[in-house]
Amino acid sequence: MNKREIPAALRRAAEQLPMPHSQELWEMPVSKQTELDYITAQELPQVPTRRRAFLPALTCCIVLLFFGWFWQYRMVETTVFLDVNPSIQITANRRDRVLEVTGLNADGRSLIEGQVFSGLPLPTVLGQLADTLAQRNYLTPEKSTVLLTVQSRRQSHVQELESLLSSSIQSALEPRKIAPAIILQTYEEDASLQQAASQQQVSPGKMQYIRQILEEEDDYSLEELASMSLEDLRRLAQKEAGDDWEEDDDLEEEDREDWDSEDQEDDWHASQSEKDTDDGGQEDEDSDRSDDLEEEDDPDEEIPSGEDDGEEDEDPDDSEEGDDN
Repeated sequence: MNKREIPAALRRAAEQLPMPHSQELWEMPVSKQTELDYITAQELPQVPTRRRAFLPALTCCIVLLFFGWFWQYRMVETTVFLDVNPSIQITANRRDRVLEVTGLNADGRSLIEGQVFSGLPLPTVLGQLADTLAQRNYLTPEKSTVLLTVQSRRQSHVQELESLLSSSIQSALEPRKIAPAIILQTYEEDASLQQAASQQQVSPGKMQYIRQILEEEDDYSLEELASMSLEDLRRLAQKEAGDDWEEDDDLEEEDREDWDSEDQEDDWHASQSEKDTDDGGQEDEDSDRSDDLEEEDDPDEEIPSGEDDGEEDEDPDDSEEGDDN
């Protein structure tokens, strides 16, 4: 029998085996397996007890490290709004490293296009933006108003940050002979303020500045002020505070005049006393000199009264004796 004949022989043998009926197969008793044999048993890997206790601690450490890294480097800690005519929003982490720079209007988006600021120090980015604003003539010696609005989770850090950012802007504009008029304000987050800023297409920082002006100025509406440039808003704010400044200037001028008159009177009295002192000393010196000159040079020196009386007595006697003779 060759290899080709073997399959055919096996097939014939299988066909000749007795085939039980299906009903008989269903009714056959089945004994359940009470224990796993070597085929059905599946051995699970045993984890050592020490490793099982170490895994939760390692997981906690990984979570804490990730949270610490995210808190230090990826969480927004500070938000700065820079307004000239372009409006720009800058977010930074706890280490004052910039996370994102966003243009809030068309000019702002055009200003930052093609520039990469992520990871740079916040003062450096403010200096670069100020220099770009000067290059594109948004800032000139005639138009130099800058509105800087700062918000931070750490309130104690706001004042220090405002000083650093102002110095950075001034240093960047100094080579261009521009002295910026920087308006500093701390941002107070408000949902209604953000909604109004979105409707008027201005930054929340500028909207906060507009609301401060509206508290003193009733002749303008919110829409009119939102359409004004920052330079005009600054002039309007100065105009509203001008009356108080003029009163203060008048008071300072009156005080200055009083001080000047008092100072002039004191100076006059002091000069007079010095003059009297000088004149008195001069008169004393002149009198001393005159006395010395009289004692030395006066030819008509008076004779003591006693001697004059004796001579006068002798003269009459002599004349009488001569008459007798």
